[in-house]
Amino acid sequence: MPDIVSGAIAERWHALGGVLGKPIAHPEPLRGGHGFSAANGHYQAFEHGNIAWTPDQGPKMTVAAYQQDRQAVFAWGPTDPFHYDRFIVRWCLTTSAIPDPPDRWAQNDVEVDGRRTFGWYGPLSPPSDIGSSEGFRFFFIVEGYDNNGSSRQGWTYPVTVRVR
Repeated sequence: MPDIVSGAIAERWHALGGVLGKPIAHPEPLRGGHGFSAANGHYQAFEHGNIAWTPDQGPKMTVAAYQQDRQAVFAWGPTDPFHYDRFIVRWCLTTSAIPDPPDRWAQNDVEVDGRRTFGWYGPLSPPSDIGSSEGFRFFFIVEGYDNNGSSRQGWTYPVTVRVR
């Protein structure tokens, strides 16, 4: 089992206090596919979720999706040197390892306070009336916006978590 966690991914992992569990894979370069383009940075899988580091959106910018009490939680930041008035989170829920096309994802505005460089969304529960032996997979992305509608960093790389 890999035990290598370093850099911004390690900082996010430690900041979340162990909710992701142990790493189950070595960090991998970010790849494109399923309607998303490749990006600079790395992606690492853990027992209860994933973290992606995307330095083009800030030197220490990470996005993390993890399972907590049979629910999905999404966290991101810091976006430094950029500060935003709000964030838009898009997410989808599927039983597949392949996400729906991005234009079919749900979208929610997240108001910010304080530093305006990070945030979290959730927890989200999978439907209780639909059974799936493999559980459900949530996919998440986020983009920061100013009140005038401008965004300087674009959408993050997607992260995913399986909730059982």
